[in-house]
Amino acid sequence: MKAMILAAGLGTRMEELTISTPKPMLPVLGVPLISHTLFLLHRQRCQFAAINTHYLADQIFDYLSDFPYFPLQFTREEAILGTGGGISNALQRTDLSGFFWVLNPDCIYLPEFSLQRIDSQQEAHLIANQEAENQSLDSYSDASASARASSVQNTSEQPLDGPAPILTVTSRTADSLETGFSFSKNQVPKAADRPHTLHFDSQGNYLYTGMALLHDSQFRDIPMDSEYNIVEDWKVRAQAGGLLGLPYAGRILDLGRKKEYLEIHKERNAFPLTYIRDLEDFMLQWKGSPGTQ
Repeated sequence: MKAMILAAGLGTRMEELTISTPKPMLPVLGVPLISHTLFLLHRQRCQFAAINTHYLADQIFDYLSDFPYFPLQFTREEAILGTGGGISNALQRTDLSGFFWVLNPDCIYLPEFSLQRIDSQQEAHLIANQEAENQSLDSYSDASASARASSVQNTSEQPLDGPAPILTVTSRTADSLETGFSFSKNQVPKAADRPHTLHFDSQGNYLYTGMALLHDSQFRDIPMDSEYNIVEDWKVRAQAGGLLGLPYAGRILDLGRKKEYLEIHKERNAFPLTYIRDLEDFMLQWKGSPGTQ
């Protein structure tokens, strides 16, 4: 399993807290936010992570230079490229490839499902679909294949690149102003059951959690170091039925704003005891100190 951690933002919603500290380095339980993200990935048996950086990047590089659990590779953006551009840049400059999970380090995820299982299922589906497609192509003559290719080229609607993105979503609160999502009619999926077709919906009952399973082929045509708005791609895919949603099972602590961060960052009671103990062991083996407080 591979992952991409988005760490290039300016952290302006944290106000004065990020004047001299990048947001991923703000402490929660005595350790930086990005350590919690890496802790999650370690528990989920991640084997590689790419991390994009921009603001005060050297602090992140220096802190993670001795990370022992799995390989990390970094990109430094001279100008912020947006989520899509940052991911595309990492795909071209690091060993990130295939399916990978994207996570925001300003959220602490406590999932009750296996990210690795979802990743493996999608990999198996992709291989099966590719084998079926190859068998289908082999069953036709070269002449008919050429005719079909010509027909596709003359069609205004080209197929979308790669497998459908899978966004994890959670229930939307009544006062939320963020972009909403809904599932197709008659679909009321169970949490972490399996992905279902997802639609953008201003009145939808779901919100994106900041965690998604993507594939490198979805970024195939983006030039290196280019700004790219991934949400626009998702909207196009959603209109064609090519966007999937997975209801998130578990807890999420969203610490992306100053108010929420200050309420939680030293509150041990907000975390299960098992989480705190395992985090302490994780940090002890890495930094020689449990770090939690």
